[in-house]
Amino acid sequence: MTQSLEKLTGASIREAVYETTCNNLQSVILHSSSDLFENASDAIIAAQSKYIVGSRGCAASSAFLSVILKDTLPMVFAEPTGVMNTFDFLSDISRKDCLIAISYPRYSKLTYLAVEMAAKAKATIIVLTDTPTAPLARYADYLLTNSVDSLAFFNSQIPALFTAELLCTYIRKKIGNKNEEKLRLIDRFTSALELY
Repeated sequence: MTQSLEKLTGASIREAVYETTCNNLQSVILHSSSDLFENASDAIIAAQSKYIVGSRGCAASSAFLSVILKDTLPMVFAEPTGVMNTFDFLSDISRKDCLIAISYPRYSKLTYLAVEMAAKAKATIIVLTDTPTAPLARYADYLLTNSVDSLAFFNSQIPALFTAELLCTYIRKKIGNKNEEKLRLIDRFTSALELY
């Protein structure tokens, strides 16, 4: 917190946040190779069911990834809210499936236990987190890391969203136009309600 405030004293807030954000985005490219994205995207495409978890500070990235993947691939399931809990949600996960877990400091115990459950089922695990020493890293078949430094009171959402977008772009390139009919169906109904 003190370091964040020190960075704000000599520069404008806009410049300081911009510099921090650029460094975070650069960390995605430096820490996760193109081969890693290729292999992780292959694993997601090959999985029978794709489950996505990420709570609290990771919910925005998790929701974004869930919507884009759901529109791109079949059998994509976002972590539920409400009556069904995460463990009900993952109760059918198997070795044919994959779990994409998003967890950054302060790491969620709920996400950790979800990954543990998927690991016991021998599902493929893709983790988006900050470092190779993060709690979920040891379970990852594919570990995508980036910094989430922020000058505010919370982690920056931008690098996790960028990582999710990159992953979806790799998948999109591999599948081509296979999801075109699905997108037309979704668009027909969302357009009727003007839900853009």
